[in-house]
Amino acid sequence: MFDGKTLQELINDINSNSESNYLYVDLPDYGAGTKIKQTGTININGKTLYVTKLGNNTFYSDIDIVSAYKNGDLSLREFIINEFLGGEQIINSQSVSHYLGGYVYDATTGKYKIINSSELIAGIQNKLASAINLFESARRNDTKLDFGVNQHVAANILNTRYVYDVINTIAAKYNASTIDVEFIMRTLDSLGACSYANVCNEIFMLYKNRPDLFKSHFGYDMYNQNGELNTAKLLTDLYIYSNTSNTTGGHLFEIDVNGNLKIIPGFKIESQQYLSNTNKGMNTTIINGFLEKNNSSFRLSSERVVKLGEYNLTITQAKLVQELKNRLLKGELLSLHERSEGKEIVFENLDNPLEERKMTTHSWKEGDAHVTTIIGITENGLIISSWGNKYLIKFSDLDSYNFAINALKISDINSQK
Repeated sequence: MFDGKTLQELINDINSNSESNYLYVDLPDYGAGTKIKQTGTININGKTLYVTKLGNNTFYSDIDIVSAYKNGDLSLREFIINEFLGGEQIINSQSVSHYLGGYVYDATTGKYKIINSSELIAGIQNKLASAINLFESARRNDTKLDFGVNQHVAANILNTRYVYDVINTIAAKYNASTIDVEFIMRTLDSLGACSYANVCNEIFMLYKNRPDLFKSHFGYDMYNQNGELNTAKLLTDLYIYSNTSNTTGGHLFEIDVNGNLKIIPGFKIESQQYLSNTNKGMNTTIINGFLEKNNSSFRLSSERVVKLGEYNLTITQAKLVQELKNRLLKGELLSLHERSEGKEIVFENLDNPLEERKMTTHSWKEGDAHVTTIIGITENGLIISSWGNKYLIKFSDLDSYNFAINALKISDINSQK
């Protein structure tokens, strides 16, 4: 209660006020062209607060949310949309450009609780580091284990006991012989496998905190018996689907009249499909087909954040950092496409900073290009997952024509019904 009024009484007061200011924005949960209107002010506990309406939700703040959105920078806009436009809340901010603290309604207790600035900052940092936390927890603080999906993992486990679980699971899923599945895993370790590893990273990030949903969709656990991400299974699964003629027009495998997976005669690894391209972005047709085949309601749309030739010309480092942070806060999945041409890009191993031999775009064995998953951002560069390692790529190594960045936006078709 505030000044002797219940929340409903406050809302009734708000509804009786005349509209004084509004704007239209595209919000995922409300639809395109959603109207946000600032309906006036109200006195609560001796403090004058602005009242903002969004659909049936009401917001109280000591800044005018509409004006803040119109006049604020990108970070403030995304912060308003992502952190607050989802329920009845009070926002307490002392400036238009920086969020300093506030009150949030706790449905469990029926009371408003104070959130101080340190908690808010920690919340933002945790959201930005969600992928890092996912991959770190999956390797149980053992830096010798893979950080994210290693494109070599299917071949690497062939001499381990774990391989039989992977082979039997995939063979059963595709009605394939265990011999053929073992052959597929052995050949998966090739040029182009990075595009599959990157998509697998992004699928794991998509299902973060939803392992039961992952299992119900793909038919196997998100984590193996050791508590590590089931990277070999997902990588092999995605690879087979993407290269089967009956499903994607692939040239490596086919489903025969009896429903059994077979390797196409004259198998050539060079004929594999690629799930990403430095110039064209991500192959969402195949990726979404894989999700749909596994009864997943998630769908991904691809957008180029940075095209070849844009950086340092129309996009500055400061603008890039802000843009990527905003996209990570919105839950988008980011990938970095590096090229061997142009300025050398160094992959600094964050798990072994004293490593003398550093991987670079001039020393790797990835051919002309490589794709990696962006899982964090620092002021100095991008934290990425590649080859099962955690690397830092410094902004100072990025040049106009040696990289591109892609974003995958997430939608849920079930929420659109």
